[in-house]
Amino acid sequence: MKRLLISLVTSSSLLVLALSAHSAPAPSRVIGFTGKCLDADSNQGGRSGSTIQIWDCLNPGLNQKWIFDGSLIKSATYPNMCLDADSNQDGADGSKVQLYSCTNGGNQRWKFDGRLIESVAYPGKCLDADSNQNGANGSKVQLYSCNNGANQRWKIQ
Repeated sequence: MKRLLISLVTSSSLLVLALSAHSAPAPSRVIGFTGKCLDADSNQGGRSGSTIQIWDCLNPGLNQKWIFDGSLIKSATYPNMCLDADSNQDGADGSKVQLYSCTNGGNQRWKFDGRLIESVAYPGKCLDADSNQNGANGSKVQLYSCNNGANQRWKIQ
């Protein structure tokens, strides 16, 4: 937490105010299956509905940086865009996970337990790198029943 000191001097006294300013959380990488990063497809320009996939971790890889803001996971590149479980698919296995304008909806809220990233709106459903794609660049990230498989384990760096 940063502190900002403001001094006001009047003819008869000195007044010092201490104001607290919260620092924005630092952007992080979300690293998962086969050591690849959670990636918002940069070819889609950060618009609502953009594909979330796994990809080799790039430097600087701005489309691979995420801000954990409470239970929201926001794009560091597009801070008004959040990780979103497509609500049109009602949390079914294989549901699309996308970048979408932040609405604070339940389908944009996530719990991270140190390994799994679970949907708040769809309990028992986790962020899942589609194992049918063998961890290749561009493998889709989806919502799937939590099973603690390697393709559902994530670390934040």
